[in-house]
Amino acid sequence: MKAIVYSSLLLFSLSLFSYSPGKWSHTDSILLFPKKTKDLPIQELVYDESNTLILTSNLKYNDGFLVSEEFISSGKKEGSISYQYDKNGKLSKEITLDSSGKMIEIKEFVFNGKGSLSKIKTFDVDKKLIQDATIYSMDSDMISTADILWTESKDKEKYSLSTKPNLKILTIMDEKKKPIAKIENKINAKGNIIERVYTQGNIERKNILEYDNSDRLVQFTFHVKQDGKWKLLKTHRLSY
Repeated sequence: MKAIVYSSLLLFSLSLFSYSPGKWSHTDSILLFPKKTKDLPIQELVYDESNTLILTSNLKYNDGFLVSEEFISSGKKEGSISYQYDKNGKLSKEITLDSSGKMIEIKEFVFNGKGSLSKIKTFDVDKKLIQDATIYSMDSDMISTADILWTESKDKEKYSLSTKPNLKILTIMDEKKKPIAKIENKINAKGNIIERVYTQGNIERKNILEYDNSDRLVQFTFHVKQDGKWKLLKTHRLSY
């Protein structure tokens, strides 16, 4: 559920747009359903379009719970994310730090009585609430319906997930329910996401996901459409 926005980590963020609860990360299911995943990735390597290593992320666990990610570039620490859980083992807080250890973002998570995610509150570097997301329903680790409030501008967004054979489409709308963006998730026969396409106006971005014979995610790539052609931007490789 992470979105890194204030430091050089922005270059390596998995976000499709800042602060978006509707974005995807390979750690989402690990964070929302801790201890249910048998094989946990311990390292993520990020390469640019020239296949040059630009970032290493080391993931640390405690009794099956992901507790931190540390980002390293050119031998130097670029920042980190730590995760906290409540007494019921539910994700409660996500804290993003820059290379000097200064807090730059906090997310707080609230779960309802049925154990489903119901709130995400995002605070900036000054601990000011900048986004308040109310989540009404989830489809596994994917948001189905939600209202998003940008506290400073008072702008509101609505999320709605529709399902078709081998396809799940998250539509992002304004408060008048006018579509402003969408994310199309293509699903294979085993239920794994194999492609995600984000569209907003003339902007198109794409992730392609690859799995091994054990259905473990081993690689995902980021592409942007330019002049009608898809251009590779980044490649992420996971090790277990």
